[in-house]
Amino acid sequence: MKLILSLFFTLVLSGLASGQALFEQKDDGQTPDRNYDVQHYKISLVLNLEDRSADAVTEITWEALATGDTAFWFHAVELDFKKVTQKGKPVSFRTEKERILFSLKTPVKKGEILTTRFEYRIDHPRKGMYFRIPTENTPYRRTQVWTQGEDHDNRFWFPCYDYPSDKATSELIVTIPDTLKALSNGKLVKETQNKKDKTKTFHWKQQLPHSSYLIMLGVGNYTVVKDKAGTFPLEYWVYPDLKREGVRGFSKTPDMVKFYTDYIGIPLKWEKYAQIVIQDFMFGGMENTTATTMNDNSINLSDRDLLDGSSDALVAHELVHQWWGDRVTCRDFRHLWLNESFATYFETLYTERFKSKENFETEIYDNQYAGIFSDRSRGRRPLVHPDSYTTNLYPRGASILHMLRFVLGEEGFRDGLRHYLQKFDYQPASTEDFQVAIEEETGQNLHWFFDQWIYKAGFPQFAVSWDHDSSAGVLMVRLRQTQPLDSLTGIFKTPFLLEIDSDSSKQLQKLWTASADTVYKFTGIYKLKNVIFDKWNYLLETTACQKPESMWLYQLENAENFTEIYDALLGLGDTTYSETVFSALKKVYLNHPYENARSEALNFMAFDKERLSLELLKPGLTDSSSMVRATSTRKLSDLKQKDEAWKIAKSLFESDLSYTVQFISMAEMVKLKPLDALTFFKAKMDKPDFSPELKAQIIDYVGEEGVKSSDIVWLEGFTRPPFHRKMRESALRAMKRLDIKNERTINAWLAVIQFEDDEILVENILTEVSELPKDNFVPALMNLYSTTKFKTIKDQAKLELVQFGKFVN
Repeated sequence: MKLILSLFFTLVLSGLASGQALFEQKDDGQTPDRNYDVQHYKISLVLNLEDRSADAVTEITWEALATGDTAFWFHAVELDFKKVTQKGKPVSFRTEKERILFSLKTPVKKGEILTTRFEYRIDHPRKGMYFRIPTENTPYRRTQVWTQGEDHDNRFWFPCYDYPSDKATSELIVTIPDTLKALSNGKLVKETQNKKDKTKTFHWKQQLPHSSYLIMLGVGNYTVVKDKAGTFPLEYWVYPDLKREGVRGFSKTPDMVKFYTDYIGIPLKWEKYAQIVIQDFMFGGMENTTATTMNDNSINLSDRDLLDGSSDALVAHELVHQWWGDRVTCRDFRHLWLNESFATYFETLYTERFKSKENFETEIYDNQYAGIFSDRSRGRRPLVHPDSYTTNLYPRGASILHMLRFVLGEEGFRDGLRHYLQKFDYQPASTEDFQVAIEEETGQNLHWFFDQWIYKAGFPQFAVSWDHDSSAGVLMVRLRQTQPLDSLTGIFKTPFLLEIDSDSSKQLQKLWTASADTVYKFTGIYKLKNVIFDKWNYLLETTACQKPESMWLYQLENAENFTEIYDALLGLGDTTYSETVFSALKKVYLNHPYENARSEALNFMAFDKERLSLELLKPGLTDSSSMVRATSTRKLSDLKQKDEAWKIAKSLFESDLSYTVQFISMAEMVKLKPLDALTFFKAKMDKPDFSPELKAQIIDYVGEEGVKSSDIVWLEGFTRPPFHRKMRESALRAMKRLDIKNERTINAWLAVIQFEDDEILVENILTEVSELPKDNFVPALMNLYSTTKFKTIKDQAKLELVQFGKFVN
């Protein structure tokens, strides 16, 4: 699974840097005791779309793990069970917490195979299954039903053992309106037209075992485009009206399959690999076995969207989960890094193939920085931990795999991964299993590596210094570890690369450190040009290295990768910008072929406010890279020539095709002349080529900067249909920011709570209702609580009432 929080690629770390919890932890993350092993799930559904419900039957075939037991259970939440039978005979049952418990009359024998049938109804499910039905207020919404199982949410639509430690085959039979199509795991066995009631029944069957959270259903109006990776079948489920964009978003899939098959050394063995776009998805994508669900906004990118980024990284991430996460699956979610760190690192490996080595190096650097940032801001967590979070498991874990590759070497890394996959193919695995498999294949004892990087936390903070006797040709390099030490972070053992650049040679040494203070001696070094610690940036670390300005300038001029450029920029940033330094940075900004280097050089030059000028920014404002143009645009409000800066920002807003540049130019206009900017934007709101996101941003600015009573009236118009949900949310919050007690503000919020049929809009704003006047909203919340069928809305209404001091049963 990949989290994507924005369509626009304007932040290095995207949403992952915030370190949000990946899942709401229910317990310590360990698997529960069970006395059965599921062999097969057969799920039959008749969907009632308008009623957001389904009549369902699930038959679970399972093997008894002990002799003499009569009591059994499966996970199930808020399902209305009608009957449970075994061999056609009723079985007594009851529901308790998140389980259905049932009792057999005859004790089982170990190894006995049984099939239990559950008949039940799904009604407005809280999680797991999502109905997306157009309403009077949401004409832009598509008719869809889709599921999302990770981590423990499939129990909301079928009874199951809802932990990844058990694998079973599965099949799904679903009846839907005949205008729609249905996708599920495995192979399509049969599609039946039911002419009498104008429905179709789709029967999908998955013949290889997978964990229950990977079982999926996707229903909607789709065009199915067939493709192949060699002989392996691929399917792209795209919207008929956005077929070009959808197919383009998935177009590199065959190349990705080939790349990963060659790199891992094991081909895909599933029945197929389908990718389906869905609306209002909470993530970027989800790697359901053979049938990945993708956020439609992340795939259906327009020509303009592609100026800022593509869907390739997301597609690569979810695809490689078909190996790491689906074929070999974490035993429980404490070991989720075995899924997500692997997918993140392999996504980065594909970046090197379809982009460049510079992009690969930059992603590695960004992953490392995200891990360091979250460690400092969110708090340290080992990778294996029940309360880990996204930045830990995605970028930080990917950085650790990059180090493991360095430790093992390319051949050892690939051979070790291949052995791990072969040993646990179609099975769950733990971190200990992974370590043993790597050690078996490579012969290396990796206890030290897993202990400090997987089961503990933190990172080394190195201080590098040296003494050089040029007459004797002796160089003494001192490496100290300065990180605070505690139970989670000790002195790190690690190899590293040290480059010594002198007039006679450029030496690259692979050395080791395992102590707090180590000195390394080198001879034959008469004229020292540069010393680079951690050449090629393999380590997750910070380094303090005091070099003279001349050495940083030499490194900037001769850098062999982006990390060396950025480190040189940081080093020079500690000095007063002389003409020499400024000239060196300007050379990178104007001439370097790599857009990230040009962008960062400008960022550092802009720190010098005395030299920052329109003439300096102009080359960046017309750069071929939207990243560089965005960086230049972001500096406009720092210029002394405010009127000229305003004109340029306004021109960029109207003419630059990059959405990122357009959004940043909006922000700069507001910083430069807030009231003029608001007047300008408000006059542009009827432009059809403005996206809902852009219009929502304009509304946000009005809510932040508006001072006139007329602003409330203007905003009120956007709180009602037919405007897009994103605009309506922004308008409601903007009114609340401007005047929380205004009668128009109160009435606009009450209208949504009392009459709105867009349940997503209600859910999104309901958490803020308790900030509004109590007397106006308590009756509305009480009515909402008693009448809504949506369980999440009911729960939130109850919480808001508690905030107001009102308690309900």
